[in-house]
Amino acid sequence: MMHVVGVPREYKNLFERRTAVIPAVTAQLIQQGIPVYVQRSDKRVFDEQAYIDAGARIVEDLNDAEVIAGVKEPPLSAIGRKVYMVFSHTIKGQAYNMPLLQRFLDRGATLIDYELITDKQGNRLVAFGRFAGIAGMNDALWALGQKLEARGVKGPLSRFRPTTTHRDLVDLFAHLKRLSRQIADGNIPGIDTPFIVGISGYGRVGKGSEEVMRALGARQIRPEDVSQVTGPGWFYTMFEEQHMFRRRSDNGFDLQEYYAHPELYHSVFEQYLPKLTILMNSIYWEPKYPRLVTRDFIRQTFGDKDFKLQVIGDTSCDPKGACELTTHCTGPGNPAYTYLPDQDIIANSIVADGITIFAVENLPAEAAIDSSTAFSTKLLPYLVKVATTDFDKSFDKLSLPPELKRAVIVLNGGLTPKFQYLTKFL
Repeated sequence: MMHVVGVPREYKNLFERRTAVIPAVTAQLIQQGIPVYVQRSDKRVFDEQAYIDAGARIVEDLNDAEVIAGVKEPPLSAIGRKVYMVFSHTIKGQAYNMPLLQRFLDRGATLIDYELITDKQGNRLVAFGRFAGIAGMNDALWALGQKLEARGVKGPLSRFRPTTTHRDLVDLFAHLKRLSRQIADGNIPGIDTPFIVGISGYGRVGKGSEEVMRALGARQIRPEDVSQVTGPGWFYTMFEEQHMFRRRSDNGFDLQEYYAHPELYHSVFEQYLPKLTILMNSIYWEPKYPRLVTRDFIRQTFGDKDFKLQVIGDTSCDPKGACELTTHCTGPGNPAYTYLPDQDIIANSIVADGITIFAVENLPAEAAIDSSTAFSTKLLPYLVKVATTDFDKSFDKLSLPPELKRAVIVLNGGLTPKFQYLTKFL
């Protein structure tokens, strides 16, 4: 059995140029006897001729495709009785996507979520995280440069460019290398020293942010040394769970207990905030977990003379989540807004005062060539398996490897056993 694989146009926003199936992977699918249909798109980062050269058929719609391999959620009107591989953003019961989940159910569709393709330890096997970290860190530094310019201060941070203006990551990192020579001493006009960037989380996103800091020549310090560093310098630190949360009863920490019973823990992260110039937040968050940044804390401490926090790069993009100041997600066209603590209001742009929030929800799209290539290459073996599997079976008889079977949220219009809990959100 060989299902036709359909590559959809991405419609979510003007800046979404990624694809889950690049031309090189298309050629490999076709070599294995799997037909590929590519829906016309005027913004996909790879042009149609590259797909034609790979052997694909260019089509106006994907009615004749049986497996749809996209990136973002498909439009409701396009959903049919097919197999969809996407980031569905439904597993937390996200209210904004419950109509989408209901549509998959109503149309008898099958939904496989990339976020859930994991190994036995829960590590994701196909992901864009590294590219979110790189783009987010670069753009947070750009936002700080814009904030300084709004105060009339020009310097090396003014020379940072948004990730979208770079041809690819080779170009971006070459630019960072040039800038590193200008900020090596960490003595930057308009910034109180030491200049410390805090990265919450150490997964792919956090490590992507770290790549940028290392490329710029920043020196890594331990979280416990944040309050000890003085004088000129350019530093970054990476926070793990034990640095951010503590047991309420005795101030201890146990990672497995924290994940199993987060209600026993509280955040101790705010001790670090005043010392950071930029916070990059990349932790996974649900309402059961403590917050890292609260509105009350910022309002109470923002005016203190030692308070340094200028920008929060919220790559997790959870509105009112780990960072309560993140009121909404943004896009590359208008990527940042500013919280003004003294007025307790949001200014919908980068302004001189307050704390600027950078919360672009599809950051990997800013590095569309690199992120699509890495993702598609990882996806290939799983896509081959999906394209050669008979889905007209019950879940227990579905012939998929465990890492893929774990990712099946909906099968032929019904929630699979692991995801029955989503019924209460519909």
